[in-house]
Amino acid sequence: MPGFRSALQVVTRPRRLVVIVTLLLAASGGLLRAEGKRSFVAGVNYPWIAYGHDFGKNAWGHDGLITSGWTYQTWFDSQGLVDTRVSTKKARSGAGSLEITPDLVGKHPTKSRGEVYIDLNNHRPPGTPVPIDVRHATVSCWLYLPRGSAGDARRAPNGVQFFFKSGKGFKSHYTVYQNISGDQEERWVRFTADASTGESDAEYDPTKVVAVGLKIGINSDSGATLTAPIYVDDFVIGTTPPITFDFEQLEIDRDFAILQQALGGCSTPAVRVFVFTDGRASPELTFSDQVTGLDEYFFQDFDALLESAARHKLKIIPVLLDFHWFDAAKDENGAQLGGRSNVIRNSVRRQSFLENALEPLVRRYCGNPAILAWDVINEPEWATKELPDKPTVDAVPLAEMQEFVRAVASTIHSSCPGQTVTVGSARRQWLQSWSGLGLDLYQFHWYDWMAAAEPFPWLPYAQLALDKPAVVGEVATATTGHTTQDFLMSAADSGYQGLLVWSYRAGDDRSDYANARSMLESWCGAIPRRRSVRSSND
Repeated sequence: MPGFRSALQVVTRPRRLVVIVTLLLAASGGLLRAEGKRSFVAGVNYPWIAYGHDFGKNAWGHDGLITSGWTYQTWFDSQGLVDTRVSTKKARSGAGSLEITPDLVGKHPTKSRGEVYIDLNNHRPPGTPVPIDVRHATVSCWLYLPRGSAGDARRAPNGVQFFFKSGKGFKSHYTVYQNISGDQEERWVRFTADASTGESDAEYDPTKVVAVGLKIGINSDSGATLTAPIYVDDFVIGTTPPITFDFEQLEIDRDFAILQQALGGCSTPAVRVFVFTDGRASPELTFSDQVTGLDEYFFQDFDALLESAARHKLKIIPVLLDFHWFDAAKDENGAQLGGRSNVIRNSVRRQSFLENALEPLVRRYCGNPAILAWDVINEPEWATKELPDKPTVDAVPLAEMQEFVRAVASTIHSSCPGQTVTVGSARRQWLQSWSGLGLDLYQFHWYDWMAAAEPFPWLPYAQLALDKPAVVGEVATATTGHTTQDFLMSAADSGYQGLLVWSYRAGDDRSDYANARSMLESWCGAIPRRRSVRSSND
């Protein structure tokens, strides 16, 4: 699924026919050439930190890469904090902290209080099972509070609370309010609380906590305002062992550093990252599914993705849409998930996507060496009427899906010539559905349940009769009878140009990156020595 452009050239010479295979992997339009060694893409799928609300904001706030998962609350009566991001402007220790932008207004119906929180399910602390048990825990953080934070400190002081959310319903527990005093302004102050004290919803369960956060409020008797930045550092949940958020690096940086350890020895280490997914955060859409653009946060988050990839020498395959884009529309706390088939089947809406979302995205990053390929859509067949027996609820005809893929590929190529375009086909047997549409690379996914129709080890690439190279874009690392080493060997021996495992961070029963890590590391260390292209003199 990595994006490479390749050409198979047949060259005639006196007395012999020489087949020269040139593998061109696009990285911002640049080419990775096979110069005496074959370049094999090895990598992982990175379907979320938060599956689609990593890029841009939605009705829940901004849960983006630049926030490391810390989101400002948008609930109707708690909108006094309007931005949050990891920052190097101030730090109590180290180099970073969480910068919060308040717009707190006393006695205002929506802005008299505000909250920031992290959803632990989507942003799982390393080595920590979620949910967590906080029955015997304390919680603490260091705050840098600007002048005016105390409000009317003598008569009606402002205050700080910690809170916890449990279960799917996000049932709440708030610790005891702590007043802010005048001498706590303009310096670092540590606030701490017992997680078992305070007030709880009737259904709150301290053994099943899935989110933690901080609340800042203006006293109900005060008309004070606060707009200067607030900084948070060393937020610690005192479980055993403790969970610490030190804001020293972005979550994406931490993850990519881990992935680099396994993939760094590969000639082309790739990470497949999901972007628009089911439309929950971006692009911006009207009620009639007209795409109007990308919001103010989108490019900041995407910049963070590519900057981190460059630091860790990883190549990115951005996956634009997921087949859940075509699900029946579902409202989740004000954000629409799915229900966007009209963007594909309606020519006007499709053009608005191409012009207002895709073109600006591709043009901005044209020439960026961290981009290996653009993936139009993950497993479109599940949303295509003629292919699976039971496509998704709002599936579109194959001809419409093909037209969308063709239009996206054409737009990418015209916006940045030389870019590689692929589609993450759900099955090997469906690859021919995407031929002749302007793709530069074919890609299929394989899981054990497919073995009856598509046996493993895979049949040779040559039998597919495709006009461009192919990679295996997804294989399981759990609930499978095969190892990652088995998959890598089969892909290479069968003539495929790469393989990416499923997955890093996902919590489904097909994902166990820890199980695959050592095999990826071994493969990446060995492949430059063992796999060479047959030269014209062989």
